[in-house]
Amino acid sequence: MVAADRINGYNVFYVGKQDLEDAIPSAIWQSIVKKRIPQIVATEKEIDDIKSKIPDNQAIQSSNKLHPRLKALLLAKAEGQEALKRSLLKSSHKKGLN
Repeated sequence: MVAADRINGYNVFYVGKQDLEDAIPSAIWQSIVKKRIPQIVATEKEIDDIKSKIPDNQAIQSSNKLHPRLKALLLAKAEGQEALKRSLLKSSHKKGLN
């Protein structure tokens, strides 16, 4: 989604529902997860479901944006795999899944 406003004389363009990441196709997010964390499968539908819960045109807490919701999904899928969860928690902050 791309929207535009005029604010203080400037054209302002919005991409995605909340952030640029929302505009990235779910298939690309799925590919990123598959490459970074091959032990976990995140389907396009699951990622689409996350995106569908992100509201348009309103301020939300950062915990309700795409990255934290995707991270929560991945952590839930890693349940019972403590080493994988620790690795995900440790690396997600540094490498973009946070």
